[in-house]
Amino acid sequence: MKHRRIPLTLAILLPVFLAIVGGEIGLYFSAYVVLNETSITNNINDDKQDLSSLNELYSEGSYKGLGYGVVPVIEAYESNKPSAPFTPGSQAETEYRDLIAKASSSQLYEFCERKMERFVTTFVGVFYEDVNANRMVLVCSSNGRQSTGPNGSAVSAEVETSLYLGAFFNRDDRFTSGTEFYGTIVNDRFAGQMLASGLYMTEVTHPNQGGGPYRVWLVRETSAKDVYASLPLFTRNFAIVSSIIAVVLLVLTYLLLRVIVLTPASRLSKDGNKYIKSLKEGEPKAVFEPSNKRYQNEMTDLNDALYYTQGAIDDYANRIRHAAAYEERIKADLSLAERIQAGMLPTKPLHVGQCAVYGYMRPAREVGGDMYNYFPIDEDRVAFFVSDVSGKGVSAALFMAKTESLLHLMAPELDINRVNAFLCQGNEELLFATAFIGVLNHKTGLLRFVNCGHEPVFLRHEGKYVELHEDVNLALGCIDDIDFPIQEIQLSLGDRLFVYTDGVSEAMDKEGNMFGKERILDTLNGAIELSGEDLIVQMQTQVGAFVQGAEQSDDMCMVELGYCREAVLSFPPTLEGLNQVPDFVDQFLMDKKAKFRSEINVVLDELCTNVVEYSHANDARLVLQDDGTNIYATVLDSGVAFDPITTPVEHDPEQPGGLGILMAKNMTDDIHYRRLNEKNVLQFRKKY
Repeated sequence: MKHRRIPLTLAILLPVFLAIVGGEIGLYFSAYVVLNETSITNNINDDKQDLSSLNELYSEGSYKGLGYGVVPVIEAYESNKPSAPFTPGSQAETEYRDLIAKASSSQLYEFCERKMERFVTTFVGVFYEDVNANRMVLVCSSNGRQSTGPNGSAVSAEVETSLYLGAFFNRDDRFTSGTEFYGTIVNDRFAGQMLASGLYMTEVTHPNQGGGPYRVWLVRETSAKDVYASLPLFTRNFAIVSSIIAVVLLVLTYLLLRVIVLTPASRLSKDGNKYIKSLKEGEPKAVFEPSNKRYQNEMTDLNDALYYTQGAIDDYANRIRHAAAYEERIKADLSLAERIQAGMLPTKPLHVGQCAVYGYMRPAREVGGDMYNYFPIDEDRVAFFVSDVSGKGVSAALFMAKTESLLHLMAPELDINRVNAFLCQGNEELLFATAFIGVLNHKTGLLRFVNCGHEPVFLRHEGKYVELHEDVNLALGCIDDIDFPIQEIQLSLGDRLFVYTDGVSEAMDKEGNMFGKERILDTLNGAIELSGEDLIVQMQTQVGAFVQGAEQSDDMCMVELGYCREAVLSFPPTLEGLNQVPDFVDQFLMDKKAKFRSEINVVLDELCTNVVEYSHANDARLVLQDDGTNIYATVLDSGVAFDPITTPVEHDPEQPGGLGILMAKNMTDDIHYRRLNEKNVLQFRKKY
């Protein structure tokens, strides 16, 4: 999968931007906390200063009347204290306000107001302690604002006492503590959140009525909005300044990266792509030059590394080209050697008298060390051999060429001693070859042979393959003065000989298991009715199914010799193709009686017609064999499975067909069908 390409600039600047933003966020919150604490501290310091000044005045006696001036209002409140806050705008609230306004119109209360007006800063009032809460009695406030007179002097804002009468019900909790408190947060239902500081003044009673005593406090309050008024401005200014700083830092970072990293990296990337393109086109060009900068860094080191890598690649590419050219020459030589070795093999099966020989060889590499050959010696005899040289490849093929030439010369007389002596001469590499050499008199059936350290040979006799008991000698090329005795065996008509190399028996699957002699024997006996050519094909199929695609580990060679007359006809499974069968049969059975030939043709006509009509095959083969007593006819096709022998023997007049198969069974001594290697195999035997 192709991954999305991320620009180097983005990959560098994005983390830098996130780091700057993260640092500024942390700095903002730190500064915000400090600024918040500073605002509260400054407010408390102002409270202490103002309250301390008022307290000093009170102690001197100038403002002593403050404590007594509020008593009429307190008495009015205590005498008419409601159980719950009034509904805003209600009649009860109006009456109560009027009552308090009347109480606050006394001379003492007005005296207190005038005194307080002279000292108003933001919010100053006189409180007294109710049983359940703190109640505001007298308030003078300019809300932090002062007007300017004609001469530029500060003039306090006019105080409307009636605006603060409702403050009796503003506080639901007690907030006074000890004799003084500073920075206490108070929630006022009308004014919102306040920061309050207070000093205990005295206990007072009404001089005339004797009410009280009432604990009276001098309290200074500031709206939380005023305390924190600088925070929004700080936030806005910090955002502007931090944005400017972030942009400046990013620009400086980009310019620095552009000079140090981005421009050199871009140049290296373009040069690298240009160099790779030249390599792909097969014309490498020198692109990178050594760095001559006075001040070196990682980018210049990378440039120099690419410069030296460029030279190394060019050198390596030259070696590869020379190696490829050399490899092409080797391949051409091996291909020629492969064709030469293939030309040393027989090009077609051998049919001479009552002898039929088939062979097959597949090297593990281009050329191999396995070899087979067969050829007629004279009118009566046929020579054949199978050989396997130690090792594989070119060395084995060269030694095999020498071995094949010697065996071809010495096989007619089975002079294997001379073959061995010649192979021992100059054999410095200590190569050797196993071989099975035989000469068959196809008129008498006498087989003379020598086994030179070769694999066991299998003989089919009386319809079954068994291992041929033989004396096994040393391999050829080991010891030059050893004797190789000749053995003999009398074959009967119909006997067959299967010779192979260890590339068959030692063929291995992916787990290292070998095919083995037992599987070879089972395959032979499982396809007893096949011709020599079809039997070799069946053996290839079984070995291929066993190894399951594993690499071929050794050269593979097989020869199948049959002591019987044999002929093979390949024909297209069509009505036109059937016309070839009668002439083929008459030619093979020309020495037999006309009636016998006619019956054979009738049976074959029925069997081959079934192949044409029902099997839907693309090809078909007819094999005729004569063992001196019987004629064996085998019909093979690669069509769908179809067994005509299962047609009921009893003919039903109401059902068409069936008479041909019934007639074929009656005209033959034995007839049977089987499905073998994805092929229909139908064979019958007729004695003459």
